[in-house]
Amino acid sequence: MISRKLLAATLIGLAFTAHGETRRTYNTNYAFDSDKPWVESEYALPAYPKQAAWLPFFVHRDYPNQAQADASTLSLGDDGVVRYVLRQTSPSGAKNDSLEGLRCRTRELKNYAFGDAVNSRWIESLKPAWRKIDTDDRVRKALHEIVCPDNWEPKSAEAAVSLLKKAAN
Repeated sequence: MISRKLLAATLIGLAFTAHGETRRTYNTNYAFDSDKPWVESEYALPAYPKQAAWLPFFVHRDYPNQAQADASTLSLGDDGVVRYVLRQTSPSGAKNDSLEGLRCRTRELKNYAFGDAVNSRWIESLKPAWRKIDTDDRVRKALHEIVCPDNWEPKSAEAAVSLLKKAAN
């Protein structure tokens, strides 16, 4: 009897040892899109908006300015970047326009240009670089929550406009 128990214990121990030494191998013959590094598409600045279709959106109850995105300039690039013109209007009526890009999946922002309303032109950003949306940047956080549901880019520019219209109501 003792020898059968000893034999069974030895076999179980060998089985665990053999199982522990198996190595998982992964098939590397497949290439997925997520394995490729992200590359931003070429982007040319659009004309300064003359007939803008401003869509206001709620930022925060403590935010004194009014934030609006121009539906006529909102686009979705092949690179997954949502580009738009943003206008922030102070309670005194001062307007601040900027042309920006938003990467939904990484929660990043890029300022392409700033608006010169007097001369109706864009002034290109000196250092256009992708950066994380700051936790204190209530406007971009709110816009990201509206346009990028669940951190995914919208299916089209029209879908992004629809999301902004829903947020305005």
